[in-house]
Amino acid sequence: MDPSRDFYRVTYPMRERPVLVLQDDEWPIYDLSETGIRYEVAKGDLPEVGEEIYGEVRFQRGDRTLIAAEVLRIEGRRVALRLEPPGVPFRTLLEEQQFLRTKCVEQG
Repeated sequence: MDPSRDFYRVTYPMRERPVLVLQDDEWPIYDLSETGIRYEVAKGDLPEVGEEIYGEVRFQRGDRTLIAAEVLRIEGRRVALRLEPPGVPFRTLLEEQQFLRTKCVEQG
């Protein structure tokens, strides 16, 4: 955990990234916390800063979390969202971290 951050953040390796589902599109998530998500829009239109977004996070292990968020910033094709409560449950983040550790041991 980055000591300069207020919330625990999970950063994903390329093959294990969950996806953010927005209507009919799926975008890879680079990292997430209880209150935020960073994802990349590979093609098409980018959202606008301040836009409200509603969707679902689909994790590799099968879990799903509905989200409501505001676009906080855009850096190139990467979009940062600020999640509205309840956001991503802390328990889900811990389960994701354990999942990633297990995958690294299996692949190592």
